Amino acid sequence: MFFCEKYTEDNVEKLTKKIEKVKDIDICYLNDPVQPFMCSILAIKSNPSKYHLYPTQVEIKD
Repeated sequence: MFFCEKYTEDNVEKLTKKIEKVKDIDICYLNDPVQPFMCSILAIKSNPSKYHLYPTQVEIKD
């Protein structure tokens, strides 16, 4: 969702690597999981009721 790419195994692998290169931030959302944004990990951990993380692994269903 963050990169607006089609959800495929190849894109998950490629784009996950891209995100992992960025340090001290993570992708999260406030109220709507289809509106992701990047935020500092410190802010996310400081206010977990405000910032919501996505699951780390998602099973693709056809």
